[in-house]
Amino acid sequence: MDNFPFAAQWVLDEQRGLDVGSASVLAAFAAQRARFLRIAAALDAGQWQSQTRCVNWSVHQVIRHVRDVVKIHVATLAGRPHPFGG
Repeated sequence: MDNFPFAAQWVLDEQRGLDVGSASVLAAFAAQRARFLRIAAALDAGQWQSQTRCVNWSVHQVIRHVRDVVKIHVATLAGRPHPFGG
């Protein structure tokens, strides 16, 4: 959790949920997105084809899946049709 100095304060609880304020949540998402993009940008051609913990999925397939799910969520939140016709 190197980019999340406030993460130690975040404890999820099924009864209480998570209430740290929208600014903190947005900051966490932004930091995680930046970290994810840095990792993806540093991959070489061989690493993109590497196996992952997801059976039968390469690194490329996992990253593509994450990208596709983000596109679906953004479209849903914006009230637009899903980008893949769903």
